[in-house]
Amino acid sequence: MRKTRVCVTAIVSIASMISFSAYAQNALELSDLRGVVNPGGMTGYISGTATNTSGARIDNATITINLLNAQGEILGTTSVNGAGIAPGQHWRFRAPTAVPYDQSVVAMVKAS
Repeated sequence: MRKTRVCVTAIVSIASMISFSAYAQNALELSDLRGVVNPGGMTGYISGTATNTSGARIDNATITINLLNAQGEILGTTSVNGAGIAPGQHWRFRAPTAVPYDQSVVAMVKAS
């Protein structure tokens, strides 16, 4: 299993940090994660790319992200689901955020 750690800065009314561990779990690899906050600073999304690095089709995929305050406490979660991801295919996703947060951490990447 390959493990990658990346930190990205999101531009919002105050700077937020997104950190994640992208696991090639079930051959789904994450990259290009970034946080976007809509005007008003309350809602937005976390976007990124999930790539099927296996030789098999992924029928169902779920990415779950924890939203944290500055002390690392979980304020909420967001998730996004995908389906029918062919080998080598890139899935560009957006997971909606509904609460202000300082950091986010990918909690789970599940594919079957």
